[in-house]
Amino acid sequence: GALSLYRRTEKSWQGEVLAALVLDFRVSADRQSAVYLTGDGKLYALRLTESGEQLGVAVKLASGMQQISFASADLRQLYCSDAGGSLCYSADLHPVQVVSVDVDQSIFIRKTGHAYYLRDEQQKKAVSDVKERDEELARRESKATAEEPDAASAQQQTAMSEITPAEGKTLCYFDGTKNQILLHNVSRLS
Repeated sequence: GALSLYRRTEKSWQGEVLAALVLDFRVSADRQSAVYLTGDGKLYALRLTESGEQLGVAVKLASGMQQISFASADLRQLYCSDAGGSLCYSADLHPVQVVSVDVDQSIFIRKTGHAYYLRDEQQKKAVSDVKERDEELARRESKATAEEPDAASAQQQTAMSEITPAEGKTLCYFDGTKNQILLHNVSRLS
């Protein structure tokens, strides 16, 4: 689990431990920068000299991350996600920004670093539906109680049967600067 950097000197190999308990890491194609994810969910970036020595200290890009999802060859574009289903993005090894929450699936375009992802709208809709249903039930119940006790029960059953769950997910696109909704009620992304 330790991330180490080894470089060849004239006589032997020299090694240095950069971080302990590392779950995942990526190194740029030119070997001048690297990112790594620790077991406690912290994402760090570091710069390296041409001779392979660490340049300064590692910079923390984020906390609470679960995995590195995509990294461009030059590490200028980096996507990661947290345990809650948020998709996050870092440009030029700057601190991450949240692209979207409730992300179910994602696909990354290697050439451009853009992302297509499915966002789960059911949770948001379900919370909204429950709140609306409760408010409607309260109104109907107060009205029915004034009229007749059995009417309140009938009104409550009718209000609950009108609720239907949201179908599918929303297909979205992120180009590194802005999100776009492309399509609703999508079942899967491939």
